[in-house]
Amino acid sequence: MIDFGQYIGLYAAYGTGALVWLIALRTMPSLWPAGASSGITFAKPWREVLWALLACFGVVAVGQAYQHGFRFSGHGSWGTLAESTNQVMIFSPVILLLVLRRQGLSTAWLPTKRIPQRLVVGVAVSFAALVAYCLARQELDRFGAYLARIYEPGNADKAVQVFLEDLSIAVFMCRLTAAMNRPWISAGLLGALFAAGHIPAMLSHGAAGGELLGLVLDGLLGLFMVRILQRAGDIWWFWCLHFMLDMTQFIQRTP
Repeated sequence: MIDFGQYIGLYAAYGTGALVWLIALRTMPSLWPAGASSGITFAKPWREVLWALLACFGVVAVGQAYQHGFRFSGHGSWGTLAESTNQVMIFSPVILLLVLRRQGLSTAWLPTKRIPQRLVVGVAVSFAALVAYCLARQELDRFGAYLARIYEPGNADKAVQVFLEDLSIAVFMCRLTAAMNRPWISAGLLGALFAAGHIPAMLSHGAAGGELLGLVLDGLLGLFMVRILQRAGDIWWFWCLHFMLDMTQFIQRTP
């Protein structure tokens, strides 16, 4: 059954996070100059979109191998390191794409200048978003507990996973935006593809109408945040936000 309380919290959190980032953009415009992401071009952009799709299929294939037991394992801190390595292996097709196509990190929305400042902004954005999340759910008294659970050292592998997810989205979106030259359409297409990709599995498990509504809400939220990322051309700050809010969903499912 759909948890509307969680969606209210997430919408409040991502909305607040976007607002705080926009404030940072106004105060530090040199970090995210206008046109930085839209200025990225490719000689044959649709061919690059195809390569990106193939890399995404590669991620799915390696992920299936992982699900069938082809993975590193360990206990304690070694287990966290092993799982982090597994995540790098799963998303290695996207990393190899950049290497084999000889394309820079800017084509993955990973600017190489002033990274510490970008991460500091990301942490500030994520803290503000968590406050909004707790307020929306009337759980402000749990703010400290959320922080403690989210930043446990054992969650480092999940931080790696979220970063690589954001990297994969950026690689695909950068190329699709360059090919279509219609940011809103490309962002909407990604949101629709994300939602559609979950429908077969949900239907096979007898998903109710409320769960399908959840996909629509996910798609709309994705559209909003992808548009923000298209303007920023930077996933360093967004990674901090995405990781924190992903972890809130995990915490809600565990005692």
